[in-house]
Amino acid sequence: MGDDSEDRRLAELKAWVRQVRPNRDWMFSPASADASFRRYFRARSPQQSYIVMDAPPEHEPLDAFVRVAGWLTDWDVPAPRVHAEDRRAGFLLLDDLGGTVLLDRVESADAITLLDQAIDALIDLQVKAAGSTRLRDLPPYDVDFLMQEMRLFPEWYLRRHHGVTQTPERAEAIERVMRAIANEVAAQPRGFVHRDYHSRNLMVSNGRLTGMLDFQDAMHGPLCYDIVSLLRDCYVIWPDHVQRDGLERWTTGLVDAGIWAPAPEDLRRWFDFTGVQRHLKVLGIFCRLHHRDGKPSYLNDLPRVQHHLFEVCKRYPELDLLREVLADFDVPVPVGGAF
Repeated sequence: MGDDSEDRRLAELKAWVRQVRPNRDWMFSPASADASFRRYFRARSPQQSYIVMDAPPEHEPLDAFVRVAGWLTDWDVPAPRVHAEDRRAGFLLLDDLGGTVLLDRVESADAITLLDQAIDALIDLQVKAAGSTRLRDLPPYDVDFLMQEMRLFPEWYLRRHHGVTQTPERAEAIERVMRAIANEVAAQPRGFVHRDYHSRNLMVSNGRLTGMLDFQDAMHGPLCYDIVSLLRDCYVIWPDHVQRDGLERWTTGLVDAGIWAPAPEDLRRWFDFTGVQRHLKVLGIFCRLHHRDGKPSYLNDLPRVQHHLFEVCKRYPELDLLREVLADFDVPVPVGGAF
C-alpha cells in the first residue's frame, strides 16, 4: 500500500470514528505495528480512549476477528471488545487496553506473576471453549495445515534466505521428517487454538493481564499449541525451570477442569514436537516478512527461534536431519530474554 492510499485510509478512519463516536476533540496517534497489513491507531479524547483497527478488506477481512472477539466477550475471557465496526471499509473500534505488553515486562519483578496470569487466562479460554458448540465453527488445524505451515521453512528460510538448493533426495527427506512431526502434533487432544499466544500479544497494566490480542486466526487443533507459543516464545527465552513450572501449571489446570489427563511422557513429547512445528513455521515466516514484505526487523528474532528448535532436535534421534540442516548455519545462543 503506497503512502497516498495510506493517507487516504487514515483520513477515512478518522472520519469514521467521529461519525460513530461524535466528538470534535478526538486525537489520533499510531498504537502499534503488525506483521500483517493491519494498522492500529489510538483515538483519544478527554473523556475516552479507543484502539482503531485499520484492516484493508482486500487483505485482512474482519469477519473472523469480529466472530472470535464476540466469543471471548461471551466467555468473559480478557480481550478487547468490539464497540463499532465497518467491515466493508475495514475499520473496528476496540477497547484500549493500554500500551504495555508482556514482552515489555519480562525483565521486571512481576514477570512470573504476569506469566502465571497468562497461563491461567489460557486455561480459562480452553476450558470454556471445550464446553461450547462453537468449536465446530473453527477451521481444523490438521496435518495438511500443519504441513502447509512447515513448508515455509525450506522455501523461505533455506532457499530464499540462505540460498540453499536442496537435492531432490534431501528435499524429500525433509518432507518426510516434517510429515512425521505433523502426525505427532495432530495426535494430541484438540481444542481452541489461539495460534499466536505470546508475549507481544498479551496486554498488561498495573501488575495484571488485561487482554489477549491477535486471535482472529484461531483454529480447532492441538491443545498444546498455545502453551508452547507462550513458554517457548519466539521473542523471549524463559529459563528452563520457568518453562517446566508453567507447563505443570497449565496441565494441572486442564486436569482439574476435566479437560485432559495426559501421561507425562506423552505431554513432554507433544510439547516438544509442537514447538518444533511452530518454530519451523516461524523461521519461514520471519524470512518471508523480510524478503517479501520489507520488514527486516524480524531477522533479529531468528537466533532465538533457531535456538529453541536446535535444542529440541538434539533430544530426539528422529529429528537428527533437522539438527544437521540447522548446524550448517550459525545457531548462536540468543542474547537477552527473560532474566
